[in-house]
Amino acid sequence: MFFLGVFPAGALAQLAAPTGLTVTPGDQSLTVSWDTYTNATFYYIHYTSAPKSTAADDADLHVSIDPTKGWVTGGFTQAPTTEKTLTGLTNGSEYRVRVRAQTTLTTFTEHAFATGTPALFGPPTDLGIETLRDPITPHAGKVVLTASWTAAPGIDTGDGDHYVVHYTSAPKSGEGAVADDAAVVGTGAATGWTRTAVEGFQLD
Repeated sequence: MFFLGVFPAGALAQLAAPTGLTVTPGDQSLTVSWDTYTNATFYYIHYTSAPKSTAADDADLHVSIDPTKGWVTGGFTQAPTTEKTLTGLTNGSEYRVRVRAQTTLTTFTEHAFATGTPALFGPPTDLGIETLRDPITPHAGKVVLTASWTAAPGIDTGDGDHYVVHYTSAPKSGEGAVADDAAVVGTGAATGWTRTAVEGFQLD
């Protein structure tokens, strides 16, 4: 005789959560990955776009399959697989993701948590800034900032895609602070984010 048990999200959590949980955005998708958990047999993935006031971190799975109403299942992987792609998501909506491991029939870990926002294009990576002396007025004490980056995933250079570069000399904190995600004001780098002289840079 066999018995099938359905356990609440917070039940039987006796072990520390998996580590290294990362969420990589894609077009209407999120790819979730994590570190291998010792003695794990399965990993279970849940996700939701509902606020914590509606779906607490340790809430059970919602009876519907609507992630705006609560946690829904993103499926499972069998060890040693430590990656799962969630599809059919809404671009621009932030999702909370949780992953837990199972090590025996009745032993589960705590959940690991991360967030991610699906997007048609991911952000550029490996942004670097190089400071050079202004070649036009080398003795005037002016410098030129040269920015370089790795192309955003999904960008097709044949479609006429552009990058738009903003810059500011305002501080992140204190008087006159400008947040990383503040709107572009275009009134000068000292007071906020402003555009470069060129609206965008055509990809090569």
